[in-house]
Amino acid sequence: MAVREAILDFVDKFSGFKTAGFLKTLRDSEKLSAEEKEAGQWERVKNILDLAYRNSSFYQNLFSKAGLHIGEIKNSSDYKKVPIITPLDVIKYRSEIIIGREDLFIQSAGTNRSFSSKTIIDFNCAAKKYALYLRHLLKAGWDFDTDIFYFLPKKYKTKIVDIESGFKQLFSTYIQNKIAHNFLTRRKILFYDDLNPVIDKKILQNFRALINSSEKCILMGRAEFLYLLADNLKERDLEIKTPQSIVNIGGLLPLVILGRLKFFFKTEVYDIYGSSELSYIAGSRNGEKDLYVNEETHLVEIEKLEGTDNLGKIIVTDLLNETMPFIRYEVGDVGRILRKNEKGISLLEVSGRQRNLVLSRDGHLVSEKEICEAVFADEDVLQFCLKIDKDKMLLELVSKKERVREAAMIGRLGALWVEPVKIAYYKRIPEDFLDKWQYVVRS
Repeated sequence: MAVREAILDFVDKFSGFKTAGFLKTLRDSEKLSAEEKEAGQWERVKNILDLAYRNSSFYQNLFSKAGLHIGEIKNSSDYKKVPIITPLDVIKYRSEIIIGREDLFIQSAGTNRSFSSKTIIDFNCAAKKYALYLRHLLKAGWDFDTDIFYFLPKKYKTKIVDIESGFKQLFSTYIQNKIAHNFLTRRKILFYDDLNPVIDKKILQNFRALINSSEKCILMGRAEFLYLLADNLKERDLEIKTPQSIVNIGGLLPLVILGRLKFFFKTEVYDIYGSSELSYIAGSRNGEKDLYVNEETHLVEIEKLEGTDNLGKIIVTDLLNETMPFIRYEVGDVGRILRKNEKGISLLEVSGRQRNLVLSRDGHLVSEKEICEAVFADEDVLQFCLKIDKDKMLLELVSKKERVREAAMIGRLGALWVEPVKIAYYKRIPEDFLDKWQYVVRS
């Protein structure tokens, strides 16, 4: 048994951090029938709903305004009567939502810089969410002796510290990063020069040496950053040892980029979907592109959007956080439930941010992911942003060549009924793209 695994088992037995035990529960649950999984999930939904209704004035008022009583929620169909809450609701009524122990503090800048999300969890919830993370890693071929190299722009070194809860946040960050990620999962963060598409040669050679010195490793990060790493290694003709897998976390994974990562690194590419408020919601398995919803810990629903082909707002209920319950929470992303597989697990496709949907000329909504597939189809494009100002569209590109095949690019976007009026070129992506990378931005 690996030293780190033994330590985790020891902590599980002699403390309140039951990560190892919950990880076993998660893995055992995969053997249950579809009916057993559905029944178990509904019991957990009822428990979190009852807990929130009994203890939170926010949820009591929510039900009251909707003319709804908790006794009326008897099945999953009734559950859809519960009003959906938004990030703005959480910000405005945060003190009325918090009902339990406030042990750890999680903060994110959010996609909209005008506000940030603040989430409180207790130690029990933190241990279970970490177990969820470990299950995703296990699916990607990780074990306790695997190195994880997390590739990020160095701007991410900047920490957001809330004045009110600064110490608690720093304590939380220390536990999550220094102990959980850096020690238990042997994660090392590889920072490179901001968002420069050309990585400094010495930095790149250092990355290569670290990866090649590892007996077994996983490369992790946002797909667009991992693609830059692959392109720089390719352009410099630098070979690296084949990693155990590639893991996209924190961003979209366009199929064209998935294919290129898989081809260059000669390994499987995995995808983990989540948010700072709700942690890990879904992830791919066995090299498949579809995301398996973590139905033991999250209930995912889709609220259909008009003007789309089965695309809808992703609504999530967190079944673990009993300190700050998120019930029917509008994440801000859009996607679709593709189907339930033979084991009754919902397979999810995430298509980007709701605020980044593009209204096409024929009146339907085009997702960020569709835009990505069209633009990245040109293999010379490294980075891009589609800027929208009223009815005008500007496609800003970082390309390996002075100009891309513009007629073909406009043709692919035109097939989506999206036609930028102008294409502009940059040597590097603008700084304001860094915070929560967006492929589509409205002025």
